[in-house]
Amino acid sequence: MPGPVFRVGDHVALHTIEREDLNFLTRLRNDPELRHGVTFTRPESDVELETWFEEHVSETDAADEGAQFVIVPRDPEEPAGTDGGTDDGGAAGGEVDETAAGGEETGSDGAADGTDDPSPQPVGYVSLFDVERPAGTGEVAMTVAPEFQGRGYATDAVRELVAYGIEELRLTKVRALALVTNDASRAVLENVGFRLGETRREAKHVDGEHVDVVAYSLLADDWFDRPETTRGLPDRPPGATAEERGLRDPFGAGGAESDVSDTDADHGGGR
Repeated sequence: MPGPVFRVGDHVALHTIEREDLNFLTRLRNDPELRHGVTFTRPESDVELETWFEEHVSETDAADEGAQFVIVPRDPEEPAGTDGGTDDGGAAGGEVDETAAGGEETGSDGAADGTDDPSPQPVGYVSLFDVERPAGTGEVAMTVAPEFQGRGYATDAVRELVAYGIEELRLTKVRALALVTNDASRAVLENVGFRLGETRREAKHVDGEHVDVVAYSLLADDWFDRPETTRGLPDRPPGATAEERGLRDPFGAGGAESDVSDTDADHGGGR
């Protein structure tokens, strides 16, 4: 069963990962339909995932600002929609041991493992990792199980993770990688607002072939300039530009009638 809710999006909630979720993650990381999307080339056992949990989740170094969450639909009976793109979540990520995980079979009325457990059940996984200071950069990755793809869950989850990184951790730039052949993951990133950067030629070996990797990035300034950025921190202004909201600082406590100052305007960078 996932841990407590950390962030709530329009259609999904990001829950902390608990030890009980490791069986789900193990199945996902070994799923034949998904592991090539994150370039997993070897099987991963329960023991290996337990080690990963202890190193990256259970006993996180205080200096490590990364975060891993399972994705749980707010209303499993109502698909979120695809947000105008092909959101089947596949997988997107950089470092293999930090990226994400993929799918398993579901029962008709119960949990993702086919049981009748009515408790919240995860449909995928997102990760924020490689946070660097003082640069204020970090990388995100995600995967949604095959049977839950095409519902907008990945887009909503990545959007919430980016919001956490930029609005709460004050990151100035969030990065992401995807295989050039992974149209679904690329659509998710582009729907959230990531911009295409470099192409790393034949950077990964997938299913017997060398495949290009495309690098994406999203700047904090661009995040707050997007009209789709409609929420901010509690009791603070949502996204969009400070000037449009009539604020000196989108993180400040000033009201909508505050004066705008070119020197004071801050669009959410990591400081």
